[in-house]
Amino acid sequence: MPKTVTLYTDGACSGNPGPGGWGALLMYGDIKKELSGGEPDTTNNRMELTAAIEGLHALKYPCIVELYTDSAYLCNAFLNGWIWGWQKNNWKKADKKPVLNVDLWQELIDLSHKHTIHWHKVKGHADNEYNNRCDELARAAIDKVCEEIPCEDDVKIYVSVDYANGLGAWDVIICNNSAEEEFSGSDESLLRVSITALTKAFSYLSKSYIIGLYYTNDAIANLINSSSRDKDISSINRLYELLSAHDIRLHKQEFAERDKKMKRCDDTCRKLLSDLSVKAAKRDGKLFVKLFFAATAKEKGGAWYSIITDGKIARNMSGKYMSQTQNYLRLTAILESLESLSKPCAVEIHTDSMYIYKTATTRIPVWQKNDWLKANKQPVSHADMWQKICELSSVHDIYWVLHEKDDTDDYMAKCRAKLDELLN
Repeated sequence: MPKTVTLYTDGACSGNPGPGGWGALLMYGDIKKELSGGEPDTTNNRMELTAAIEGLHALKYPCIVELYTDSAYLCNAFLNGWIWGWQKNNWKKADKKPVLNVDLWQELIDLSHKHTIHWHKVKGHADNEYNNRCDELARAAIDKVCEEIPCEDDVKIYVSVDYANGLGAWDVIICNNSAEEEFSGSDESLLRVSITALTKAFSYLSKSYIIGLYYTNDAIANLINSSSRDKDISSINRLYELLSAHDIRLHKQEFAERDKKMKRCDDTCRKLLSDLSVKAAKRDGKLFVKLFFAATAKEKGGAWYSIITDGKIARNMSGKYMSQTQNYLRLTAILESLESLSKPCAVEIHTDSMYIYKTATTRIPVWQKNDWLKANKQPVSHADMWQKICELSSVHDIYWVLHEKDDTDDYMAKCRAKLDELLN
């Protein structure tokens, strides 16, 4: 009878396309085997498929494989039977467009005939230790690839911009061969910090180069790709003159997939904006506080825990519920914490939830214009809670800070630890 083996896989890419890595973890009883590798120029999806292929290739005999992946692209192709339709239609999708990564799909089909594979979709960047381990392997592989391959770009420029409540900050790292320069500053709006950051970076270059431009905030790409050349704004015209001298290649890095330099650039920019907000609070006679929180929903009940601190005194709050979603609990933590403040403050809200951060910083203005309907015309979830946060934003100056899931910040770690105590 075939052995039953557990296989976790994950793929990642720095830029998409860009340097990529994959990781796989095989488990049979007490035996564990880790595999990883990378490619200098690939895509995230190719790395997801490669991770599964390499994990299956490591099995010397036909097995029953419980395969866990956070890639809906990979998992649904088999669970929903898409792959068999693609194969039957000569690798064309329903819209007649060609299927990408055919070579890898064909290899997976061959392996699925050798092994009995049960596909399982898991949530990425969550609390699954084996999925997280595969992610670590994939990212380590990317770092190794980046160290070993020559850079195709003459110059790499990392740009980070951030803005809130009339305050803007920027940071730039310029890498030219072995030399590295870093600049940072502030300006009055997101547009102006973007213009200032890019102008500073490209003014530094003395001749034309092939530029790899790395960023996390879409404001950078929007400015680079803008077809509008506003003749009334000399700074924009100056910037476009500088940009036209170079061959620019845009590389967006997702928050959870940033390389070390992009993370450093983002962290410096965030710290500068935080310092600016502290000064603004003092100028306006407001107390500056930081709000940290964590929330978890489970079958038997959920809870949230928050810490509000001004750097000297910390106040803790918490709540338990029998049946609510995790996002409801996150929003409850924010609202109850903000409502506990007795006077207007400058509040820096720290979260490790991409949903909370992206909604607060980008989605709300769109929803407000659309009467709190999403793009598909469906009502926004927890609209009443988001509306209440908007009301509180008119009382307090609110700044949002996104943390990585494994961030070791003392307050974030304490929130998570206290949350575990509540639930246990």
